[in-house]
Amino acid sequence: MMLKKKIWPWVLYLAYVSMVLYLCFGKFSSIPNVQSSYFGIPTDKCVHFIMFAPFTVLTYLCLNIKKGGVGKTLLVALCLIILGALLGAACEWGQSLTTYRSGDVKDLIADALGLLSGALLVVIIDRIRK
Repeated sequence: MMLKKKIWPWVLYLAYVSMVLYLCFGKFSSIPNVQSSYFGIPTDKCVHFIMFAPFTVLTYLCLNIKKGGVGKTLLVALCLIILGALLGAACEWGQSLTTYRSGDVKDLIADALGLLSGALLVVIIDRIRK
């Protein structure tokens, strides 16, 4: 039973990262028509926000940090934001190397906003757990 509690966050995390990589590097020949923007924000940027928001929460759950105060939580959240931003930058750089995708700095901004919102959830989750 204890082993299941330690494994499920990692399984979910690996599935999540795999999905993000698939969405970033998949070659999609037919995509259904969707709205070009939501509340004036391009749909692509909304997707990037949604893709990266879970990163900090899922990574934090995998780390299973149980001790420490709010300062430690904020430091961990900041490190996770940086780690997620590196993943986002690597994806954008990788996309710029393909013939069917392009890198976009604005995608990095949307990624960062998603990471920040996830970090806020990490702090809230941590405060509730303690």
